[in-house]
Amino acid sequence: MCGFFAVGFALGGCVASTRVDSEPAEDVDVAEGELTQTGRPFVGNWFWNPGTVAFGEYESLGLRADGQYAASVRSSLVDPELVCERLPCTAPEHGRWSARRSQSGIVRITLMPEHGARRIYMASIDPLVRALSLSRFGQPSSVLQPAYE
Repeated sequence: MCGFFAVGFALGGCVASTRVDSEPAEDVDVAEGELTQTGRPFVGNWFWNPGTVAFGEYESLGLRADGQYAASVRSSLVDPELVCERLPCTAPEHGRWSARRSQSGIVRITLMPEHGARRIYMASIDPLVRALSLSRFGQPSSVLQPAYE
């Protein structure tokens, strides 16, 4: 689905490609503790809120502190042949994730599904609404809200 959406700021665009992000890697070799520090703000359960933004790639994304993740993702990222009875058409996915901060301060989250190609996202959390924004190939991919327990 293409469209414009907003969460405290304007975003717009479509993501149709499933290739691995080809943005230049600026990752710095850092100690394991620093990787944990970079990823810590992203740990948690994040959900798409259909009342606020257009559907991107994720209906839900659970990032665990141990480097594992589970998600409900756009089905074309998992199985392009999947037939759905509801929209958005999603499929379960799980694997490992990591976060790195580049020399220029950009945080990149890498998702490595158990089955399929890795995906690299530029990631940020809007401090006002606490929304997780993910983008690939220079285009917004998903805006997710935190799960409040």
